[in-house]
Amino acid sequence: MTDTGSRPRELVLYGRYGCHLCEEMRVALDQQREHWDFTIREVDISGDAELEQKFGTRVPVLTGNDTEICFYFLDVEAFRKYFEDSP
Repeated sequence: MTDTGSRPRELVLYGRYGCHLCEEMRVALDQQREHWDFTIREVDISGDAELEQKFGTRVPVLTGNDTEICFYFLDVEAFRKYFEDSP
């Protein structure tokens, strides 16, 4: 693993139940586990007026430390940069 932190970083994946792009993002994230130490907290925005207003149809959205990393698809370069640039 490249990440040498003592505790895995928590990433948040905002999406909707049944969303095919959300499932693709989960699969892509699982492939990154051999390189980076992280956990994923999934948040279904359906029925949450505030989150639906914030994200609309722009899901999935991956965040870490309240910073957006990428949306729709896993941007591997942005994902790597997030881990290298943040403590």
